[in-house]
Amino acid sequence: MSEAARTALLALLGDDAGPAGALDEREWSALAAMAADHRLGPLLHRLHSGSLPASLAAECAAAHRRAALSAMALQRARLALRDVLGERGIEPLFLKGSALALHAYAEPALRPMRDLDVLVPPDKAQAAWYALLAAGYEPAEPVRHDFATLAAAHHHLPLLVGPDGVEVELHMRLWSRADDPLMPREPEDVFGKMVGVDGLAFPSPEHQFAHLVVHAVHVHSLDAGPLVLVDIARLAEAHPLDWDAIWAEADRAGWARAAALIVTLAERWVAPGLLARSRCPLLVPDSVVAAAPDLLLQPLAERHRAIMLAGLGKSELPQTRATAPRPWRDPRWLANRAGRLANAVMDPGARRRAAQMTALHAWLGD
Repeated sequence: MSEAARTALLALLGDDAGPAGALDEREWSALAAMAADHRLGPLLHRLHSGSLPASLAAECAAAHRRAALSAMALQRARLALRDVLGERGIEPLFLKGSALALHAYAEPALRPMRDLDVLVPPDKAQAAWYALLAAGYEPAEPVRHDFATLAAAHHHLPLLVGPDGVEVELHMRLWSRADDPLMPREPEDVFGKMVGVDGLAFPSPEHQFAHLVVHAVHVHSLDAGPLVLVDIARLAEAHPLDWDAIWAEADRAGWARAAALIVTLAERWVAPGLLARSRCPLLVPDSVVAAAPDLLLQPLAERHRAIMLAGLGKSELPQTRATAPRPWRDPRWLANRAGRLANAVMDPGARRRAAQMTALHAWLGD
């Protein structure tokens, strides 16, 4: 993937069209593919509709229209889910994009989502799961384990599809299994500090910041895409964050370096001045910053390759750990896995990103 196209796309997210002016036709094509892959079309339409090549401008305008229609369906789905769980005395907290789209962006269409992420208290997760199943929500894929096994394996339950077709991911914890020694400690007062907007509940802005940072860096090694940088910038613009409390909690819980990395990247590409406003106490090595665009903008359909290769040398990376029993005795599963691994080994981009992921987690753990 073109480094010039990556640089230009990240700069465009911060309303800087300068680097894009030097792109040739091939690089514009690469930029368009990355923008579509990472759901950036609505933002580009909002920020640069008059300065993009005609074909890309049309694609971004169409993406914005689709996102606007989707945003209305997602809001109906939020309210329906709130009502289903409310009948059982469970108040869900909406997470990540499902929260930010409503209170941090100028319009919900600027923050497209693949699903709704919802947090419920761990002791109410089983009741919430069965309430949704009774209301017509169905697992996206067959569920082969009982609830106890599912709950012990991951911080969220298998993806559900609502009666309206909207996908829902029900979380019991923000980012890790209970007492996971390899992940930062979770805050204990998320529900005590929740905030409400228009009849819906969300974590406090500070807890949303923590979740965005840990999810992007510790859980996903930056491979979930650059929207997190815009999320952080919009969150900081929309709310007066208590930065002293954020850094104190980050230091206590073990995600301070991840926070410094995300703030540094947001400052560089999206939100000039954020480092000073946040009073970030840590410097991020140049090598970690330099590797970030490659990880942030890798093709989503290929990111499993880097994850597989990273797992060969450092199996404790969060993405490389199994969250359910693996069918090692199934020859078809083994053959499929062997084929995917062979493809990964032959992919120089995957090998490079696997090394970058491993280096990132080595720095996080120092």
